[in-house]
Amino acid sequence: MAFAVGDTTRKWWPIKGGAAGFYWPFEPTGDQIGDFLTLFESEGYVRCEHGESEDGLIKVAIFLNDWGAVKHIAFQPTAADHWLSKLGESYDIKHEKVDAVGGSLYGWPCIYLSRPSG
Repeated sequence: MAFAVGDTTRKWWPIKGGAAGFYWPFEPTGDQIGDFLTLFESEGYVRCEHGESEDGLIKVAIFLNDWGAVKHIAFQPTAADHWLSKLGESYDIKHEKVDAVGGSLYGWPCIYLSRPSG
């Protein structure tokens, strides 16, 4: 999560009541999707229809599992031909298609947001 908002110093995740080692800029409501949308809106993102690259826009994809829980966030730099993902505490990876990391572990990209670059 932190990777998508440009913070490489902390682990971000909305855990109601807090949890050691995790940061969230406001008290989570318990509505996980709502908390992510509120966060990204506070960073200037708005919902968009797709994850296709567009000039002048940075994009984020929110991945949901089969039960509607947020499992992963992928980030697309402005007009890039690739997506970036942080795989837990493991590797930072670059992938051509947004759903390349989709599956039972990370869920599938279901919500897209964008904001102007710069």
